[in-house]
Amino acid sequence: MMKHSRLLSIMLLLGLVFLLSACSGGMTPVEPDTESLNMPESFSAEMDNRNIIAVYKAVVDPNEGTFEITPVERSGTQYHFPVNDDYPRALEITDYGWTPNFWADIKLIHPFPRMGIEGYDPRVIGIIQAYPDVSFNYPELNVVANNSVVLEQDGYTKLFDYLGFETLGNANPFKAYFKDQPNRNWPSTGYTEETQRWEMNFAGFGGPFEYILVVDVTTNYPNIPQLNSPEPAEIDATIGPGLTTLGGSAEINATLLDWQGQETIGGVLVEAPDLFIGTVSLSYSAPGPNPNEYVYTGTISNSLLAPEGEYNILVATWDQMRGIFMYNEFTVNVESDI
Repeated sequence: MMKHSRLLSIMLLLGLVFLLSACSGGMTPVEPDTESLNMPESFSAEMDNRNIIAVYKAVVDPNEGTFEITPVERSGTQYHFPVNDDYPRALEITDYGWTPNFWADIKLIHPFPRMGIEGYDPRVIGIIQAYPDVSFNYPELNVVANNSVVLEQDGYTKLFDYLGFETLGNANPFKAYFKDQPNRNWPSTGYTEETQRWEMNFAGFGGPFEYILVVDVTTNYPNIPQLNSPEPAEIDATIGPGLTTLGGSAEINATLLDWQGQETIGGVLVEAPDLFIGTVSLSYSAPGPNPNEYVYTGTISNSLLAPEGEYNILVATWDQMRGIFMYNEFTVNVESDI
């Protein structure tokens, strides 16, 4: 059940946001007072306009069959810029259950409907404490992901390493919303709400299980790339056949969406601890099929001679100016060599 602690009078102050950019109506973000903020060194108003608009505490209790999200006051907490405004009606649980793993339909709701204020690249990030004993571990990239923590395909970000609340972050899984809109647009007119299904496996955790949900969004139209999120906004990959129980090799093609351009991409690394030692670096190949997309290619092998089966593989990239990592997890098949 959703809990709301804000009064309508507080919601009226939302006009002072730096959530979203101006539209044709001439609205502009309000410059925040950074003097009163405990700003992390790696973020500032001049460097990016990726803004957090809401933070929720999420509690899942498998024993009681309940799931609640509650808006969290964020004053004094070390988040990325900005840290002092929040909009507690941004998320809503529409349904949840266990079949057999926990799943929840979580709706993202525009805080300024019908006002013409736009947002871009909206995503909901789950900040979940790392549990190396029950999670798949990528040791070279220092990432704990998937398996018993979160089963998601939208990717991971290492934007948050420490969030307060005594919650240690690692590779934080996220769901991207409005991905199919032009320019990954979150409009305030027409199609203003979208629901995504999260699926989580709590095997080994017990209950109740607590984590954090963060809603963040870019405030500027992507034709001003230096004002958008510096890290790549999306990673997709295709992996060809060729891995066998006797070794073999397979070509991997990774497509990155990055508003800043190819020159700001620090690199692309691939790790598959069951298949080979260390990481494989991919090389820039060509522009992608869509604007602001870039294709990186390389070859991976089964040098550890893993047996026939399906294996996890992590593709990582980062912004070379800011060092913000982003990941996506895929699977690859090893075939029997006859």
